[in-house]
Amino acid sequence: MGAPKYVLLSYDEEAEFTGEHGYEQTWALCEDAADLFADPPPPARGTYELLGCAPEGDLRTALARARTDRSAPLGLLTLEPLDKAGGGDGEWWLEDVRVVCDRPCARDLSLRDVTVEGRQSDDNPYDYPQCPPLSPGYRISGGDGEPWGGCRDLAHVQENRPEPLEPPLRLLGCSPRGALRAALDGGEEDLGHAKVVRIDSSGRPVQPAAEGELRAWIPSARGPGLVDLTLDPWSERPPLAAREVWDLWGEGRPAEPGRWAGCDADGRRFCSTRPWRTTPTEPRIDPVASPTTSTAATSPTHPASSAPWARR
Repeated sequence: MGAPKYVLLSYDEEAEFTGEHGYEQTWALCEDAADLFADPPPPARGTYELLGCAPEGDLRTALARARTDRSAPLGLLTLEPLDKAGGGDGEWWLEDVRVVCDRPCARDLSLRDVTVEGRQSDDNPYDYPQCPPLSPGYRISGGDGEPWGGCRDLAHVQENRPEPLEPPLRLLGCSPRGALRAALDGGEEDLGHAKVVRIDSSGRPVQPAAEGELRAWIPSARGPGLVDLTLDPWSERPPLAAREVWDLWGEGRPAEPGRWAGCDADGRRFCSTRPWRTTPTEPRIDPVASPTTSTAATSPTHPASSAPWARR
């Protein structure tokens, strides 16, 4: 097989929960992975109705434009629940708001029910704002506190949007060993839970890549005795930027400082927000060793050059 980029390790939920280290068994070395990297989907946008609204300022301007153009951008919208005396009681934000439409308020024809779309801010103190008893409603303002009027109530229009389907992770050109080899030879359908770790050319771990359930396998076109494994990840997938950064570590810790500067903006951001291996004595996965153990990188009997892929 070619030089493996990933190692497949056993996963034990109880050991992970208790923080146990070093329990993993090596199940396979894999040349590559497909459908591993994916950026998280953009935050979901919701539809909201500002009921009994008296729009002012930019909100009134956007509303007039939306009547002509079917929608209009508004930006950051701040809702401030009011107590019964009209005083503010915290703030709640919608970001990237667009005004969609309006209609007369059924309870007061002098007011409008305004429909907007936006996404909840990560800084919101709660999922949904609630007015206290006898409250007159909400004060509405812009991102810089400019007054945009007020509304008597807020409604979230629930929409049944299907969850996006993610493809399973495929591990390509894998050489199974240990319990996994026995399970494949025995025709077992339940292959168990596993974790995938990116390794460098000497077998030292770079970063965890995914965790999930092994679902299936097929003979690999990459060589006799190799298999392609299918894993349904339950963990968050590494972002697209991780591919370029991990390739920098493919031959081990970069000897030249600042090589990350050659990455694009997303790659540099990934570098700056992830913990990196900083010691050369971390354990490494050695394909020559017992399939149930890992060896220390400083072991004189297992130098990096002894790896089969290093000699090919």
